[in-house]
Amino acid sequence: MKLTYRSLLATMLAVSATPAHAYFVSINGSIPGVELIRVAKNSSSLSNTNRGFAGAISPSGLIYSVGGVALPNSRSSEDTAALRFLSSGLADTSWASGGAAVNALENDTDRAKACLLQPDGKLVASGVASVTKGNKTQQFASIVRYNTDGTLDTSFAGDGAVEGSPNSFSSTSNSMGRLSDGSIVIGGYNVGSHQNWLLGKFSSSGSPIYWVIKSFALNSMINSMAIDSLNRIVVAGEAGVSDSDSTVTRYNLVSSPGNTDTDLTVARYSASGSPDPSFGGTGIVAINLGDYEHTGAVLVQSDGKVVVAGSSVMGQDTWTMARLNDDGSLDSGFGSGGIVVLSGSAGIIRSIAQQADGKIVATGDTFGQLGYARVNTDGSVDVPVQTTAVKDSAYPSGIQIQPDGKSVVFGYAIDQSAHLYYMMTARYNTDGTLDSSF
Repeated sequence: MKLTYRSLLATMLAVSATPAHAYFVSINGSIPGVELIRVAKNSSSLSNTNRGFAGAISPSGLIYSVGGVALPNSRSSEDTAALRFLSSGLADTSWASGGAAVNALENDTDRAKACLLQPDGKLVASGVASVTKGNKTQQFASIVRYNTDGTLDTSFAGDGAVEGSPNSFSSTSNSMGRLSDGSIVIGGYNVGSHQNWLLGKFSSSGSPIYWVIKSFALNSMINSMAIDSLNRIVVAGEAGVSDSDSTVTRYNLVSSPGNTDTDLTVARYSASGSPDPSFGGTGIVAINLGDYEHTGAVLVQSDGKVVVAGSSVMGQDTWTMARLNDDGSLDSGFGSGGIVVLSGSAGIIRSIAQQADGKIVATGDTFGQLGYARVNTDGSVDVPVQTTAVKDSAYPSGIQIQPDGKSVVFGYAIDQSAHLYYMMTARYNTDGTLDSSF
């Protein structure tokens, strides 16, 4: 039974997800180091639509990947999916049902777009659940929590999943984090008069605590999130910024400032959802490098410095990183004046992670191919951009570091002629080469 209640101007739906089936995980390893994954129900009728967006790695090296899968005869067009793999890359058939947990949260497109592992080993995923009634579709930000065996955790929101939106408009979660008290924070967007930043906080049991909507001059969305050592929420994403916006500290690193466009944008909030003015003076910092930067990823270093990554336009989108000090100022010890532009890349950095030695690994799309690079702690290039053709096009969107230092990339790939979408994982050795043992 679906329960509906209202709290803090938010409509929340405790979701009765469809029961689990026996699933079959098919892995195509024709490219050494890259896995292309399709899911089927009962070892038949492999799904033609399998998208991966994010992943997590346990301390023991188990690999989790989340996204969306379209299965025959499901009540939704795409279901929220979570898969677990052994460190070898094989499906962990002991988890969930055959290594996959696939749940239709609503009657239209459902997807998980971010995930994390709790200290107790439970997987939490966030994304979107879509409801279609007649000719109207509304999207809700969703959170799903799984027990350590892959079943839905019924101690969370009553049945393992919760959906919400701060108003009657559509909302989506693209990112998430976990605060020290166990509460869960999600970041994404809400579509009102135009698309706005959305931040939401939920208790460890799935109850809503607050929503924050931040509007900019142009369509905007949060794409990435990190929680720092002081329990502050750091987010980054697309933000259409103008010089007249007094809520944003804008660094104009162009010869002719004053334009209104999307900048490399990062913000820091307190655990209670208030902008942190100790970060750049306003809590939101935007870096204007020219026309239409894109922001895909953020991380917080152990020293409190913030690295934000995406792209800047150098004739075409080019992989770009910036590092900010704890006070939000640009870190002159990173790259050139705090900025690193990676040559040989045409696309956007979608995810970054920091190795134990402080080096930063990045993944994203470049010329429609799987991309990977690594920079040293000072921003100098350690491994230049590596590209790998995967089917007709590849869309990596997550990267995590294994306990042994290898990097695992998550995303999806498309075979256009066969009309197939594959969930994709790839593993890189510590020298930046693809790991052929995966």
